[in-house]
Amino acid sequence: MNDEIKEQISMNVIEKEDEEKEVFSTGVSIDDATKEESIVEQEESIFKKVFFHNPKKYIVAILIGLVVIVIALWIKGANYLKAYVDGTFIAAFVLIAAGMLSILTSKGSVDIFSYSTKYVYNRFRSRPVERYHEYTSNKMEKRSKNKFSYVPYFVCGALYFVISLILFIVME
Repeated sequence: MNDEIKEQISMNVIEKEDEEKEVFSTGVSIDDATKEESIVEQEESIFKKVFFHNPKKYIVAILIGLVVIVIALWIKGANYLKAYVDGTFIAAFVLIAAGMLSILTSKGSVDIFSYSTKYVYNRFRSRPVERYHEYTSNKMEKRSKNKFSYVPYFVCGALYFVISLILFIVME
């Protein structure tokens, strides 16, 4: 009799598990679905890290482009469409060049110049001077937090370049 009761209980448990499985009838196990969700979340976070990590830099890049355009219009005169084409193209070039310099800076190619400037400044102020090894290790820690600081310059530069092409096509 005990065997029959145990068998009925086990059958009831199996039926309940089957009923619970039927509720999620997508054909994908829950583990696979959560893995796919985590992959999507990671992809979104990578996209956000690359393109939307610091909106202040986008604002600065757009303002730099606008200042360059205004200067170009002031020099050439705002009466001609060619001045707008030239201004937006120059703004695109300036922003892309700033992005290239930002890449060089983020990779550490100008660390010796920034260290020497800081060294001389601190020596004149009679402040303690950190060694180059300490300086570079501190810089690397800061850079690890902002890996994609150059992306806004390229994005805004590409935007100004597209605007320049559109204006050029309209001009022709």
